[in-house]
Amino acid sequence: MKKLKRLYFIHTDEYGEGDGVFNEKEHLLDFWFGNDANWRNEYFSGFMEQIGFECLELHKGPVYKRLLKKLHTAMKEASGCEDEA
Repeated sequence: MKKLKRLYFIHTDEYGEGDGVFNEKEHLLDFWFGNDANWRNEYFSGFMEQIGFECLELHKGPVYKRLLKKLHTAMKEASGCEDEA
């Protein structure tokens, strides 16, 4: 059996509701805002596995914290938000 490539999925509402997907090397592949779309792992993980991807939904832990920081940076840049001093 061929080894599945791992994808990480996370959700946030820090800079507007949004979802992000990262590869095994923790590189942000893409993200979207909740008013555009939302990821439903219970619907999508089955067909994703059939095309070679294992989708892990993260909610806590050190990997989650690293990826959340990357997602927040991308969302801030896309929405034009700036950190308050």
